Amino acid sequence: MNDTTLVRRLTTILAIDVVAFSTMSARDEEHALALLGARMDAAGTLIRQHRGRVFGILESMAMAMMPL
Repeated sequence: MNDTTLVRRLTTILAIDVVAFSTMSARDEEHALALLGARMDAAGTLIRQHRGRVFGILESMAMAMMPL
């Protein structure tokens, strides 16, 4: 067998969801999408500042991981 070294790392998984996004979209879709874009950009900036990365986006939800 090959002599391999396993490296274990602790990671934090972060889930972000916009509450009542469907309701906001029904009222004013253009405004809701603009607001969602601004909030997701801000979240992405904060995640990157903490050495994290967003690995999944689906509608009004995002998943990110950050090292501990």
